[in-house]
Amino acid sequence: MPDPAGLNRATGVQLYDFSQADKTRGVIVISRLILLLLTAWIPAGSPAAVPEDTLQVKEVPVVQPVISVFFLQKVTNETVGMLLSEIEKRIQDHDPASINLFISSTGGNVNAAMAAYHYLRSLPLPLQTYNLATVSSSANLLYCAGDKRYSFPASKFLFHNVHSDPERMTAEELKVSTENLLINKKQILGVYGECMQGPEDSLTELLEVGAVMLPVEAKNRGLVDEIISRRPRSAFEFVLNISPK
Repeated sequence: MPDPAGLNRATGVQLYDFSQADKTRGVIVISRLILLLLTAWIPAGSPAAVPEDTLQVKEVPVVQPVISVFFLQKVTNETVGMLLSEIEKRIQDHDPASINLFISSTGGNVNAAMAAYHYLRSLPLPLQTYNLATVSSSANLLYCAGDKRYSFPASKFLFHNVHSDPERMTAEELKVSTENLLINKKQILGVYGECMQGPEDSLTELLEVGAVMLPVEAKNRGLVDEIISRRPRSAFEFVLNISPK
């Protein structure tokens, strides 16, 4: 029976009790020696002997985020200004791959909507627009700015003619306002002509009659590219709620 000091009293031989850590280190050393011997044995021309300068590191592609913006307000100079400012800021900060613009708006200022349309059409990246519930009046201009346009099954589009309040105007103001309304109407019809199919008379009728268009009809007329039930998601998504102060 060996004593704690490692000396066998019967034989006088010094005994060593190797710990588990010592055994593990020994296995590692032996494994490395075997690996060195095998490496030295492989011929230089063998496929297993790959020169270091031919090794290539595969780069992981950078995934660009998708920005989702929810515009749930009337179209005014203030809300449009906030919308464009936020989109511009996110583009500068995050270099997105594309933008999803979700719209539910009763419309409003035609000039503000036209400014938003021109800005959105000039974006240097793809824009997808979605009718989240109701897109009405001048908000249709924002919707038409999308490179791809989507709608949910229960959504709807509302169209009506441009108008003013003549009771609060002088004769001269009424004249200028009428000329401005004709220009606005022509601009709106020009936008509708780019995102909808059909003769100009049918587009004019949308404004003058005050039509309501459901997604299926809107798809048949080319306003909607696809009717969806679920919105797209991304692991890199920035959702902004645009609302006035």
